[in-house]
Amino acid sequence: MPGNHKVLNVRNIEDLKKAGKPLVGIHWVNECRTLKDLGINEDEIEKAPTLDCIFKMIRVGRADWVPLGFHNAAKDLSVSNNGITLVPVKGIKIPLKESRHFIVSKTHPDGEKVFQALQKGIKIMRKNGLTAKLLTQGGFYCPATQNWKTLYSKTTIVSN
Repeated sequence: MPGNHKVLNVRNIEDLKKAGKPLVGIHWVNECRTLKDLGINEDEIEKAPTLDCIFKMIRVGRADWVPLGFHNAAKDLSVSNNGITLVPVKGIKIPLKESRHFIVSKTHPDGEKVFQALQKGIKIMRKNGLTAKLLTQGGFYCPATQNWKTLYSKTTIVSN
């Protein structure tokens, strides 16, 4: 939240561990795993049942920060919910280990044909920049944070 200087002054993983209680959604398995990989104990991570609860719990001080994605829609990358605004810690970001997949049945009569068409289409989309454009529009890539420092866990694999 704006005004939480202990969180807003985080510059590295050690600062993050001392910045207060993190908060994740109860079904945010990937975020929870990422925080544990950064050295945050699971019993230190607060959990909330809904996105509305996340915002309310931050507002009333039950937790201090939440690993949310950046929102390209707001110029300052903030996100608001029911009058509660959360802002990013400027200059740092934490990557989540995740990927996107298409599932094609090998047993379907047209499975191989569909698989080959997907491979061809994905290759074309990457070549003409459409994949990056769509991932940016969807909020998975955030051009405004391109030069921010990335806080990696010990198990993060970096690939280009």
